[in-house]
Amino acid sequence: MATKRPTIVDVAKKAGVSKSLVSLVMREAPGVSDERRAMVLRAADELGYRVNFAARSLTANPRSGKLVGFVIRDLEQPWASDVVDIIKPIIEDAGYTVLLTLFSPTNGSRRLDFSALDVLRDLRVTGLVFIGSMHDHPALNRVDFARAVVYSGWGPDGPTADAVRGNDQLGLQLVVDHLVGLGHRRIVHVSGIPGAVATDRADGYRRAMQRHGLREHLSVIQADYTISAGYAAAMHLLRDNPEPPTAITCADDMSAMGVMSAVAHLGLDVAVTGYDNIAMSALSQIDLTTVDQNNAEMAERSARALLARLEQPGAPFMTDVVRPRLVVRGSSFRGVTASGPSPA
Repeated sequence: MATKRPTIVDVAKKAGVSKSLVSLVMREAPGVSDERRAMVLRAADELGYRVNFAARSLTANPRSGKLVGFVIRDLEQPWASDVVDIIKPIIEDAGYTVLLTLFSPTNGSRRLDFSALDVLRDLRVTGLVFIGSMHDHPALNRVDFARAVVYSGWGPDGPTADAVRGNDQLGLQLVVDHLVGLGHRRIVHVSGIPGAVATDRADGYRRAMQRHGLREHLSVIQADYTISAGYAAAMHLLRDNPEPPTAITCADDMSAMGVMSAVAHLGLDVAVTGYDNIAMSALSQIDLTTVDQNNAEMAERSARALLARLEQPGAPFMTDVVRPRLVVRGSSFRGVTASGPSPA
């Protein structure tokens, strides 16, 4: 059972003052002594009380009831801003105001910060769009305050909201099929942060390798969706390895660029592939073979799903899976000689 949130009455009782005085303090109104203000703020802090921003602003906001919150998993990933740029104008054209929030803290921690949900609840948003893979977490069970919830990417297990996501298993199978077609056999996969996306992409790699009879070459290395993590994973894999892989598939483009840097640092000839088809992957210096999960289509379908849910809140929940496509560039042709890859 959820814990009852403290109210202004609770704060007044704990501080031993009137409700009206607490209200004055929370509104930062003048005329309250420093001593009494400190008493109220201390009581509020001990109770975990927060100001209800909606209660303060709803009467003054003519667009109240027309707010949609965007909750972004990781703004460091370039594709996230691309998705926002597509979804936002569609929602705004329908007459809604969009509020952007971020789940990832700025201190380098990979732990998600769910406090944004409390703020969005206070603001009484009508809809929520989660952008990026969201792990199962008890906090995601508290989003029933919104009339419409859409996960643009992987959401929690179970039919609790609409979701639009890519076919991540298929994406990695396309990559492995391409590499095997070039003659590669020793193919390694550098995975991402534990979660649905990383799991599905790694499963796609495994299935394709098994389908091609390459079970003995299966190898998945845990990393992160960053350049530095990709570099570290590749250095650990390749340094002093008497039989290095001829190709490395990565769960995203950023880690793939780190892998490419490590390969160059060690002076090796190894094919590298990514996932997401971010703008940098097409630069001639990088020329990264990657998977385009069709972010534009995913974003547009997510926006339409939210608007449809707002119109028909009682309709069955749906999951819309968007087909990815392989984008072949020069990076996958490294490690390949005229007669195939380096000898096994």
